[in-house]
Amino acid sequence: MQMSNANGGGNPWQDAQGHTPANPWAHDMDARDNYGNEAYPPTDEWEALPPTAVSAGAPASKPNRLPLYMGIVVALIAIAAVIGFSVFNSLSGRGTGSSQDSAAGDAAIATSPQEAATQPATSEEAAEPERPEFPQLPSGAVAVNDAAMNNLPGGDFNNVYRGSSVTSTQFSLAVRDAYVRNYLDTGDLNATLSVYSSVTYNSYSMSCSDNGQFVTCTGGNNAIVYIV
Repeated sequence: MQMSNANGGGNPWQDAQGHTPANPWAHDMDARDNYGNEAYPPTDEWEALPPTAVSAGAPASKPNRLPLYMGIVVALIAIAAVIGFSVFNSLSGRGTGSSQDSAAGDAAIATSPQEAATQPATSEEAAEPERPEFPQLPSGAVAVNDAAMNNLPGGDFNNVYRGSSVTSTQFSLAVRDAYVRNYLDTGDLNATLSVYSSVTYNSYSMSCSDNGQFVTCTGGNNAIVYIV
């Protein structure tokens, strides 16, 4: 086959007679087209195939933990029951003790008035009747301290009088002080006292007795003292 450019710019593949040769690859192309879908399997079939890579082993099945959970729940219920029973017993014991204590207290309160009625009065309670503030003193009584001279209410052994002319003011006050000290120490309204005289520098025995209104102390050299 001889190529010619006689037609000037014509098809270079034409022969001298002007015929274009047949496509030498046409058969191969038709064969490939005719192969068509038979050469390649459908796409769905490829997707259905398992992966070529070696897959990891299937995970081991998890153990059944339900029995374990049930055991824990049962144990908790048992512990709660024991604690509740202990608390109930404790509260029941306290309630019984409180009831007994209350009953004993009520019984004690109920019997208290009877016991108080049968108890003898103490010397201090017997010694504290209402004393008159302005008792009638014997004639010749002379006030020797400020309370008596100001005619203040008596009844508390603070008013002092002398009952004889030989009884000095100093000795009368000393007798009163000795009497009050003895009363505060013993609670006795009747007493025998040894009293020192700052006038004679001697001690004298004085016998004091209470008549419920005032106290009369006598002794020494005809000494007489009244305490209201």
